Amino acid sequence: MKVIYFSGIVFFLKGVKMITRIGIVAGEIWSYLDNHGKEALIEDIIVSLRRDRDIVLMSMGWLAREGHISVNSEQKNYKIKLT
Repeated sequence: MKVIYFSGIVFFLKGVKMITRIGIVAGEIWSYLDNHGKEALIEDIIVSLRRDRDIVLMSMGWLAREGHISVNSEQKNYKIKLT
């Protein structure tokens, strides 16, 4: 598996397993929330991380299942909060 870190950005190379991508993005989501008041809207996280929407959502699912984040509905968007 090959992952390059440069200036805080993760670049994925061919051959990186999906579960590894999900785990790395989960870490980026956790760091983002930790550095932005412990909560944010899903759309803000997706835009800020500049990652594929599907990978971000899978990573959020993983974090939620593990109890690291909570997901709350806020009108037409969802607020993600570190637990």
